[in-house]
Amino acid sequence: MSYISFSAGTAAIRAPLSTTTVAAAQAAQQAASPQNVVQYDQNTAHLYLSNASIHPATVYLGAAVYGPPTVYGHYLLVSTMGNLSALVASRYDLTNGSVAAINLTTGRLAWRTYFPNQVMSEPLVVDGLAIVGISNNGEVPSEYYNTHYDGVGALNVTTGRLVWLTKNGGGGGTGPDMPTPAYFNGSVIEPGMGSVDFFDASNGAMTRVVYTGLPDTLSSPLLVNDTAYFGAGYATVYGFNNLHSNLSGAPVNVITNFTFFAVNASTGNILWKVRFPNAGGGLNDVSPALSGNTIVTGFLYQSDYTDPWVVGINRTDGRVLWETNETAYVSAHGSVSANAIDPGINFGYNQNSISPITVYHGIAYLDSNYLGYLVAVNVSSGRILWALNTGQDESNPNAIGNGYLLQINDNGVLFVVNATTGRVVNEIATGMPHLSGEPVVTSKYAILAGMDGRIMFVPLSTLLK
Repeated sequence: MSYISFSAGTAAIRAPLSTTTVAAAQAAQQAASPQNVVQYDQNTAHLYLSNASIHPATVYLGAAVYGPPTVYGHYLLVSTMGNLSALVASRYDLTNGSVAAINLTTGRLAWRTYFPNQVMSEPLVVDGLAIVGISNNGEVPSEYYNTHYDGVGALNVTTGRLVWLTKNGGGGGTGPDMPTPAYFNGSVIEPGMGSVDFFDASNGAMTRVVYTGLPDTLSSPLLVNDTAYFGAGYATVYGFNNLHSNLSGAPVNVITNFTFFAVNASTGNILWKVRFPNAGGGLNDVSPALSGNTIVTGFLYQSDYTDPWVVGINRTDGRVLWETNETAYVSAHGSVSANAIDPGINFGYNQNSISPITVYHGIAYLDSNYLGYLVAVNVSSGRILWALNTGQDESNPNAIGNGYLLQINDNGVLFVVNATTGRVVNEIATGMPHLSGEPVVTSKYAILAGMDGRIMFVPLSTLLK
């Protein structure tokens, strides 16, 4: 690996998080969630910290990892999508997914269970069960469905044994099941292609179907108290760049419906929904985060590739508090530059999406893969504070040390960023292709999971030099 250090200027590099600090943060996260439950990205701010003890070994799973891994006890639970070369070639018949458990105290693979479809979600852990959505990006040709299916499954965390599996369609649900589910009071909550499906967490029985009429592809539900928040939507023309022409330049009449939902997790009632008429994509991909009473999400303005906007929504009544144009900010103010380190790879696989949101000290951070800027937004006002040119990127950052962010882009460049100024203080070319999923931060290591199937443990002492 190539290590390049940068001067922090007037901003001093502070000491990394102590074991005590990480343990306290982890305890606070667990106190805010039901006992023995690990939700998406740990908490509503998507700050993924763990006090796990680690044996720093590089593990190779040989299959692409899309979503973030889950730390549960002394296990690291990792979902895989299938072979990367098959994904790049769109050979979905070859992309069987799996869930693997790595023993963090030994660095060895404890078990691995395969499924006849991709597993893109982070394992949701509920009372010793690892629950995942089984699906793909919705473009699988129909002839593959005789061997591949969508659904939700649960594995015993200790043994990897399949405890239950509910295939899509058996109870009226509409899948596919790509987002990481949420858990509330005995129910697994999974938005699909036109509904929100509720499953009994103990046996997988489908107990309720709430029809939204809109597809949720990757927007994992944000669970706050008894309410699940997520984005969904569609455009009638896939791949359009504006409202007037498709990629070939031919005139088209594009009709979109991108809507953000609040669903009561106890009753299934839709409490409110808000439509974004200028959204052409993205809202159905963003996993939102919470800061105070404000939900932060995003969408692509009249496009499903470019021009990301970030949005603040009042979680109580769905009022849009602010909408901010990231592209306009970069055009008017420029961006903080990184040292264009050569990643040495370009693996040729991407998604047209906006990253999950991270909230840290009242600031929301998000990236979009085609614009390639990590943007910091004041949650109270919606004002952009800075933008960092990261290159193509669709993962979200994590907190590292006192006041720093850790971010990895699609081509495996790992950035250490001053959270206040956006200034890059260190870069590493990991050689690991990467898509969604933030690094997991422990007291001594950052855990990275890549599209090449590698799991890496990078010492924080190396990052915070």
